[in-house]
Amino acid sequence: MNTGQPLFDQPIRINSSVRPEDESRLSRLAQEILVLFLRERTVTTSQLMQIAAQYNARLYEVRRHLIPLGWRIDRVGGRGGQNTCKLVPLDESEFYAKNKHKF
Repeated sequence: MNTGQPLFDQPIRINSSVRPEDESRLSRLAQEILVLFLRERTVTTSQLMQIAAQYNARLYEVRRHLIPLGWRIDRVGGRGGQNTCKLVPLDESEFYAKNKHKF
């Protein structure tokens, strides 16, 4: 289901509740998270926290950006408060397979 579109062609849309003065900074953080996943494919929450303390919001935005492009970030494991997430094509995403009716 990967559309073959480059993942950087479009800016990542930030949550509409974000104040306009914060959009640039938060967009940059979301972009840094996307670059980390493109480089590493599998990322831990510790790595995400080095980019953004509120990484869950930025991760949500990156996920929302990736789905139309045929990709998904899935949680693939965790132990002792340390979660691991992986960038996968939509057709390999277990989460998307179970929840695609919500997207």
